[in-house]
Amino acid sequence: MNRREPLTEAEKDYIYEQKLSGRKLADIAAELECTYSTARKWWRYRRDGSKPRPRGRPAKGVLSTYPEMVRQKAIALKRACPHRGPAMIRLDLQTALDLDEAELPSVSRLAALFQEACPEAVQTYRPRQYPETSPTTATQPHQIWQMDGKEKVAIGENDVATVLNIRDPYSAVMIASQATITTTAKGWRKLTLAEVQNALREAFHRWGRPLAVQTDREVVYIGAPERYFPPISPSG
Repeated sequence: MNRREPLTEAEKDYIYEQKLSGRKLADIAAELECTYSTARKWWRYRRDGSKPRPRGRPAKGVLSTYPEMVRQKAIALKRACPHRGPAMIRLDLQTALDLDEAELPSVSRLAALFQEACPEAVQTYRPRQYPETSPTTATQPHQIWQMDGKEKVAIGENDVATVLNIRDPYSAVMIASQATITTTAKGWRKLTLAEVQNALREAFHRWGRPLAVQTDREVVYIGAPERYFPPISPSG
């Protein structure tokens, strides 16, 4: 059989219609002078309502598996607001395109995209420097609370948790002790800022707010510059 031109859309529809009418694919292929496998392929595509995979190698690059609209919108948002980090751009992207959480790229992938596609809009990260000061000493109850988390605490046979403790060092009262399951498919994770805030809200609701909350310098406790919450002062 001589090599023929690719099937037209009308011929692909013809294969589908003739097969539905009861004809054999081998006969249809012979009539159209194409291979049996080609006729079978287009019959199945039309029957299943699917599309053939594009030829060639898959697209490469950061976010190549996401719709191009998502990639281009993220770049446009970053160029418009260079001072906003990938976490905030992710929120902007979700609002702009009305996407579900599962449809959004991760913060780390967005950061890599910006480095690749618009490095001129990426600002140099300078970690905040805190003065080396001695922890403040409380002189009365509920002046300062101390908060810390104990990670990888075994729960049952297969789970681990982080136990977040909040105590008043002056009166030695345990304000709150809350365990959060942190098991993941790859092992474990750290507490999120929302989980820490929820634990504090419950403590505030029961005991009122102290003048300060003393933590270590875990990022989840300190938070990001764009976030606001009852002040958490890092010390010690």
